[in-house]
Amino acid sequence: MNKAIIFCLTLISLNANAQLLWEISGSKIRHKSFLLATHQLVPAKAFDKIPGVFKAYNACKVVVCEFATSQTDTETELKKLALLPYEKSMKRYLNEATYLKIDSALKIYLKMNLQQIERLHPAVIRQLLHSELFKQANNIKDDAQTDSYFEQVANLKGKEIRSIFHTNKSLTELLDPQTIQLQTKLLSYETEKTDSIKSAYRVLLTNYQTNNLNALLAQNHTVGQLSSDWIELLQTKSCFITLDVQYFTGKQNIIDVLRNKGYQVIPYSERH
Repeated sequence: MNKAIIFCLTLISLNANAQLLWEISGSKIRHKSFLLATHQLVPAKAFDKIPGVFKAYNACKVVVCEFATSQTDTETELKKLALLPYEKSMKRYLNEATYLKIDSALKIYLKMNLQQIERLHPAVIRQLLHSELFKQANNIKDDAQTDSYFEQVANLKGKEIRSIFHTNKSLTELLDPQTIQLQTKLLSYETEKTDSIKSAYRVLLTNYQTNNLNALLAQNHTVGQLSSDWIELLQTKSCFITLDVQYFTGKQNIIDVLRNKGYQVIPYSERH
């Protein structure tokens, strides 16, 4: 929920064959595994444009995600962290003019006023706003998102689900009270840039549907720091790994991490 979308103009190059779905193999593992780049705003129907994604999923015994949001403990922790500290509200962090500006934007896009949700962490309010802007920009109705879809399906099918991060640590970082001031400033700024954000989101969906990882990386300013402890699971089980696009860039991107561990990671092809 904390992943701010700030768009840049520079193309970040991963390699000439960069795409969203990757195949993992090597002498260390008994079964092939697969790696999929997701995005928290893109709807699951975009998977229809990614060749082989469902075939790869069906071939795996385990779904590996950043952290399993469907688990009861995770849901409880999320609800707790989504609220501002006790007896605080957004009014504490905003002057009257800024409060009214944000309130006006929320009425337009979320059909609610700020008073109704002023106890929420501003990062959560930002996520609600961005989700609605993405839907409006691309004429999308409610739908499961790419970053949670396969976890939901795995729950229904009884597949094993594993988390890469320790849930409590991840959630604490997402909604740390120390970020309230920054997230409030970002929310204020973004309510003035809704047209630009929607324009960028139209491009984002096109990039995802055309399997264009390089272009997605160019639209994402964050670089995820990824633990490698979970990778040993690949040696014994076929895994379908879903990770946000932020983990595909930077010096410790997931593809380089896997390759440095001795695994072969190549763009997926249904011909294999």
